[in-house]
Amino acid sequence: MSNKRVSMRAIRDVLRLHFREGYSNRKIAKCLSVSASTVSAYLERAKHAGLSWPLPEDLDDHGLESRLYAEASVRHKSEPRWEEVHRKMSRSSMTLKLVWQSYRATYPDGYGYSRFCDLYRAWRHRTQVTMHLHHKAGEKLGTLRA
Repeated sequence: MSNKRVSMRAIRDVLRLHFREGYSNRKIAKCLSVSASTVSAYLERAKHAGLSWPLPEDLDDHGLESRLYAEASVRHKSEPRWEEVHRKMSRSSMTLKLVWQSYRATYPDGYGYSRFCDLYRAWRHRTQVTMHLHHKAGEKLGTLRA
């Protein structure tokens, strides 16, 4: 289960209580009803973003969030072209592992093998076309003659 982000107001309070008031992480956590590890994580993010108290006047909530979570958008993995992967998989001697190795040669920071397989299977399941034929019982018996 992923953790929910704390509101920008609470993050501003964390920074204010830490830098201006000099509170410990535990005391800040108790004041804001969050865990001490959450306080520590936000202070670490602020340190990496070069933030201290007071915050710049022109820094709104959106700007603060983008500075604190700048690396979250950078970590985006290169998405494979699933149609091409599927076309390669139709060859007789091709395996998913060989296709993944080709993908990783092109994108070294791409998905690991198990995640690649999960994503491919999910894509294949979403795009698989099937046609269901409905037959009424005895409908075709009248056309057959012995």
